[in-house]
Amino acid sequence: MAAKKLLAAIFAAALCAVCLAGFCACGKADDNPSYIPVAGEQGEKGERGEAGVSVCGASVENGKLILTLSDGATIDCGAVEGKDGIGVAQAYVENGSLTVVLTDGTEIAAGSVRGEKGERGEPGADGTGISSVAIEDGELIVVLTSGARLELGRVVGQNGNNGIGVASAEVRQNGNLYLTFSDGHTIDCGSVRGEKGEPGEKGEQGAGISEVYFDADGALVIALTDGEKINCGRIPVCRHTYSDWGVVLAATCTSAGYKTRVCAVCGNKEYELIPQCGHVWGDARTAIQPSCEDAGIALYSCTVCGTAKMQELAANGHRYGEDGVCTVCGKNKSQESLEYTLIGGEYYQVTGIGTCSDSVVKIPAEYGGLPVKSVGTEAFRGNKSITGVVFPDTVEEIGEYAFYDTGLTGTLELPGALVKIGACAFGLCDGVRGALVLPDTLETIGNGAFADCSGLSGGLVLPGSLRSVGDIAFAGCSGFTGELVLSKGLQSIGKGAFSRCGFTGTLRVPGSVARIGGSAFVSCTGLTGLAVEEGVLLIEDGAFINCRNIAGEVAFPDSLIEIGNYAFVNCRGITGVAFGEELLTIGKLAFLNCVNLSGRIVIPENVIGIGTDAFKDCGAKEIVLPAGLRAIMVVMPPAFENVYFCGTREQWAEIDGADSLENAAEIWYYSLTEPPLAEDGASYNGNYWCYDTDGEIYVWSKEN
Repeated sequence: MAAKKLLAAIFAAALCAVCLAGFCACGKADDNPSYIPVAGEQGEKGERGEAGVSVCGASVENGKLILTLSDGATIDCGAVEGKDGIGVAQAYVENGSLTVVLTDGTEIAAGSVRGEKGERGEPGADGTGISSVAIEDGELIVVLTSGARLELGRVVGQNGNNGIGVASAEVRQNGNLYLTFSDGHTIDCGSVRGEKGEPGEKGEQGAGISEVYFDADGALVIALTDGEKINCGRIPVCRHTYSDWGVVLAATCTSAGYKTRVCAVCGNKEYELIPQCGHVWGDARTAIQPSCEDAGIALYSCTVCGTAKMQELAANGHRYGEDGVCTVCGKNKSQESLEYTLIGGEYYQVTGIGTCSDSVVKIPAEYGGLPVKSVGTEAFRGNKSITGVVFPDTVEEIGEYAFYDTGLTGTLELPGALVKIGACAFGLCDGVRGALVLPDTLETIGNGAFADCSGLSGGLVLPGSLRSVGDIAFAGCSGFTGELVLSKGLQSIGKGAFSRCGFTGTLRVPGSVARIGGSAFVSCTGLTGLAVEEGVLLIEDGAFINCRNIAGEVAFPDSLIEIGNYAFVNCRGITGVAFGEELLTIGKLAFLNCVNLSGRIVIPENVIGIGTDAFKDCGAKEIVLPAGLRAIMVVMPPAFENVYFCGTREQWAEIDGADSLENAAEIWYYSLTEPPLAEDGASYNGNYWCYDTDGEIYVWSKEN
């Protein structure tokens, strides 16, 4: 029985330590609890010893565990309660070992809860065991088998700071109980078993713990191996008593702060954020005044922290007078209502009429802080309500069909920096009147740019900067009555470029012009003379058709290599032609109906081809053809009476189409020396000629 009492005492002490430190504590248990062995090692049979010292009572006083030994001594084991912490979620016995599962998931292996079966001993005295364990009004009550009732006091310590709990308990080889606390210090509780005694009688089989758990009501239940269950009741928790809030980090204009409070019972600490205060802005100070179109800037400063902020002030907007002009900045209302497109992020292009209702469109020099440099394709095409346009000098290009078939009237003033006029830009603007002045920056005039602008008058000077005039650029501008001046630097004249124009005087084509386009001057009946300078290469088909008043002899430069088909048809005023040495071909009907082209026509020696009826219905009676000629074609008999060929009879026979002339004119072959006589010896064998010393034609004749 003594051994049973000793075992019960040890178990009671261990159970109290475990329950108080783990199950009942509102303080946090050690995160890594040690094992708590509660069973002694199996001893050898010994002689009966003196009664040992055992634990006969345990209580919690002022949050400390007090053990009372059988010899009357007491041991202060220190605080067993901390602040609200981890509790027991589950406890079970498996293979005789107790395992406690805490609420944070930690498992504690508490070791064997019953001793190994000892050898048969002599009968011992009846021992005292634990009959029941209960918690009443927060106090731990242990009832022994002897009927004794142990009131161990409250299992919740008094309010305090984080307490110290029992981390482990073990009986070492010297028989003493050692308790290790959560702060690391160890207490030797003295011997818990007697010295080796005499063999005792076989004791009764004791009851162990088979399971520890919380029931549905939250009460702690200990199940014994004999089937008995001990309900320990609910474990009370701390009811916090917090201090006043204390500010740890004050909030600022832009950053939050926080404050804390602490429980006076368990030391638990709570935190609470303090929202940021936000800026307190002072009065605005205008840094940049807004204008009609541009926004201004106002500055503000926080009166608390000094932080500055910037705010945009809306533009004031224009204040237009009755004349459509802003009384503040002088801007014309039409500038704002036109449509614009930003080009490459560098300048604006006017692309349409927009909401502008003005009859005279005033294109601004600037829009949105950038220059306006162009008028887009078809921007105002067909708009008959437009009667005028005012360009700023910033405009460099007027796009294709920009003002085509509009209602423009009066004088057209082009911008001073204009570089390019697109195709048909002012086509069919027959209401435009007066002289047209082209700026000296202009480089290109597109196809049909001023076609049928019949109201243009006076003369026209093409600036030296101009490089090309497109096809039918000024076609139908019949109102021109002055001289057309083609400046040096011009490189090409397009097809029909000046057809049906009323220009007068002598047309001088500078040598910089590589080609005169087909029909370029068709029906320019006011022209009275033509001078083509050295450098011109081509006169294309029909270039001067029906220029019937070009009079006198036309001298072509040596650089000219081709005269196209129909080039001078019906140029009745031409009385003579002088071809250059490098001429290669003369097109068909090139001088058709040049009725006053008289005298002798001399074809240069490099000409290799003369087109069909090139000189049909001309007034010339004689023509000199080069020896190198390869082809000539006559369908209708020309007016030539004599054809002087600079080669032999054999060479003549090789020319394609030569026979077409043989029935229409007398053919003469060149011979520098006296030709051979005929069989009669009285005449030459054919017609022969050569140049005399004075350059005149000498005809070989026996009479001479």
